[in-house]
Amino acid sequence: MMKEIYCQHCSKHIEDRGDLVVVQQGIWAIEPYHTKCYGAVAKGLSGLLVSGPINSRVYSLSIILTVIITIVAIFLDIQGIIKLVVLFYLLYVISMRAWSWLNYERHVST
Repeated sequence: MMKEIYCQHCSKHIEDRGDLVVVQQGIWAIEPYHTKCYGAVAKGLSGLLVSGPINSRVYSLSIILTVIITIVAIFLDIQGIIKLVVLFYLLYVISMRAWSWLNYERHVST
C-alpha cells in the first residue's frame, strides 16, 4: 500500500519522484517539497543544520566521497577519535539518505 506524500509548503499531493525534493532540517527532520515549492522557500531555509536536497546527485556524491575518506582513515595511521568521527559521519549521511527513501521516495511513482 502506497503512502501519499504531501508538500510541506503547499500541502498538495506529490505524485512524481521527479517533482519530489526531500530536505533535511535540523539533525533528524526531513521534509518533502515539490520542486517549485522548494525553490520558493529555499531562501528561508537557512541555518547551520539545514542542507540541500537529500535526494540529489550532490548528496549521493558526498556519500561516495565520505566512503573514500572513511576507507583512507581506516587504513592510514590516523588517530582513533578522527576515525570514529569520520565513521559516525558516514553512518549519519547514509542513514539520512535511507530514511528519505524509506519515508518518501519509494511511495511516489518514478
